[in-house]
Amino acid sequence: MSALAEYFLLKNFTVLGSDVKKTAKTERLQSLGATIFYEQNGKNLSGVDLVVYSSAVDENCVEIQVAKSKNIPCIKRSILLGDILGGFNKSIGVSGCHGKTTTTAMIADIFICAELDPTVFLGGSSKSVHNFRNGNGDFCIVEACEFKKSFLDMMPKIVVVTNIDNDHLDCYKSMQNIVDAFKEFVGDKLAVVNADDVYAQEISNYTTLTFGINNSAHYYATKIKKDKNGYSFTACAFGRVYGRIKLKVQGVYNVYNALCAFAVADLSGVPFGKIKKGLEQFCGVERRNQIIGKKFNLTCKVDYAHHPTEIKSILSTINLDKTIVVFQPHTYSRTKYLMNDFVNALKDVRFLVLVSTYSARESFDELGSVELLKENLQKASENQCIYIKSLAELISVVLDETDKYEQIMFLGAGDVYDLAQKFIEI
Repeated sequence: MSALAEYFLLKNFTVLGSDVKKTAKTERLQSLGATIFYEQNGKNLSGVDLVVYSSAVDENCVEIQVAKSKNIPCIKRSILLGDILGGFNKSIGVSGCHGKTTTTAMIADIFICAELDPTVFLGGSSKSVHNFRNGNGDFCIVEACEFKKSFLDMMPKIVVVTNIDNDHLDCYKSMQNIVDAFKEFVGDKLAVVNADDVYAQEISNYTTLTFGINNSAHYYATKIKKDKNGYSFTACAFGRVYGRIKLKVQGVYNVYNALCAFAVADLSGVPFGKIKKGLEQFCGVERRNQIIGKKFNLTCKVDYAHHPTEIKSILSTINLDKTIVVFQPHTYSRTKYLMNDFVNALKDVRFLVLVSTYSARESFDELGSVELLKENLQKASENQCIYIKSLAELISVVLDETDKYEQIMFLGAGDVYDLAQKFIEI
């Protein structure tokens, strides 16, 4: 939403917006000329021609209802983004249940290196793009989210599917419904799809090109090596060796993200030298295995992982015997539907601290509660698992353990990031 607001500010529109609290993003928008309200009471719509809302916002929201009563048009964010995308000669939509923010940011860095001056809408924040880049080139690169089928409102020329997983079951109800939505998004467009993902394989067709490591793919990696700084691999395509790429980011999942970006850039005519340069200078995305400071002799990291697959991936990059893990569940529905998967993903953590669920748009559900998650974890493992409700409790717990651990990692997509920052600052 903030990226769209910035786009229209740069186009000299008058932009107003509302949010539940002041953040770095709202303050940035105010510095650019936006008017931000921190109450949603329906009184902020004077002179407004269009109301745009995120799919995460309930359509019964008072401002949407007041706007409709005044016959002010209301549209979803994804529809407006799709309209913008349609104005570009060349467009790329990056979808997938995991890794789409990082992959979008990697593609953006490559295109910037190639001096293609892309416009970019990013779902997170990278060091080179932040979450929006206003370009003057032919390319628009967007992160296309599957939540509530939002990505179906966009028609990019090139479609990317990083992977497909059992997420957002509150709105999809079944794995097959998720696969069908991705299949509809791909359609007969030129698509770059993960060959090693069992569900993504189902959507491949005659317009699909693939990337991967384990299965036969058009774009693939060989001689993958890991060191303390990141992963390196030899990039290949259609039986041809292109060259060696050395990443600055950890996790084998980032090899997949880089292969995907390599495929998209190559299909777009970017020379391999520029692809290599863009990927090798890529420094990651905010809240993705990010070091934010040090406290009590512990290195403090944050990661956006809020799905069992993502949790397993990030935990595979760290020494669990030397790490305190703080995890915040994100929505009751996700925790309820994937309870066993969360237990399996977290049970090997030696010292696990659970914090209150980030409910987002949902009401309390005991079957998806953090208390039940804790109870199930304690049945599945003898490792230490505690539930805390405040920063003071967290500090008290950590101070008793600092001599046994080297780092603390905060996991989750909610306000656990704020908790991590306060933990360092206090």
